Amino acid sequence: MLKVSIITVTLNCVDYLSDALLSVSKQDYSNLEIIVIDGGSTDGSLEILKGFKFIDILITEPDDGLYHALNNGITQSTGDIVGFLHADDFFPKNSIVSDIVRVFNDHPHSDAVYGDLNYVSRKDISIIKRIWKSETFTPELLKKGWMPPHPTLYIRKDWYSKYGFFDTSFKISSDYDFIIKSFSNSSFKSVYLPSTIVNMRIGGVSNKSIKNIICKILEDFYIIQKSSSCVFSSVITLLSKNFSKVKQFFV
Repeated sequence: MLKVSIITVTLNCVDYLSDALLSVSKQDYSNLEIIVIDGGSTDGSLEILKGFKFIDILITEPDDGLYHALNNGITQSTGDIVGFLHADDFFPKNSIVSDIVRVFNDHPHSDAVYGDLNYVSRKDISIIKRIWKSETFTPELLKKGWMPPHPTLYIRKDWYSKYGFFDTSFKISSDYDFIIKSFSNSSFKSVYLPSTIVNMRIGGVSNKSIKNIICKILEDFYIIQKSSSCVFSSVITLLSKNFSKVKQFFV
């Protein structure tokens, strides 16, 4: 059985942390490694974490941000496959990990599996606000600003070991940077699983303030520009990336 490491990064997320971990505990796949990286919470999160005895690795210490914490989790992981479940996200059903492993087994040469994501109301998780429906990857999609929902992306640990982790110089868009570098690599093989893998409460870090929105746009543009030789095409890609989100409200 493939071993799956699930990494949860949290900082003062006491209101939602239990939902995330309970959805992990209910998974019907047994060969799981649960890693929680806490950035030094002061809101009672540690008391909740200590109550979940199935957590394999718990690190609580100040860090240098989300991507530093994710890199720490990847470094600590011992699984064949690595995935993330953020503290205010949760799995929509108990067979998510089993479904992902099945795809890896059916496609033994694949490096990654990804799927769809629902944005749900923070106050009522039964209300779906947006649906991020992905698709099978083709190289042309990158020019349209395409990326799979990062919380649904499960990658073999070997890929991180060979090609590196998240660039911590980015505060919000390092996942986009990592995805572009990985999916533009001709040796990277991915499989799209047309199923909802994660429910995410709406109102994440990138959208919680005007400052963060501007920071994300600037980081996205820099990341796109790195992989493009033309400023004009970079602008088109950035615009396409942002306008593509509109359809998520109408799926």
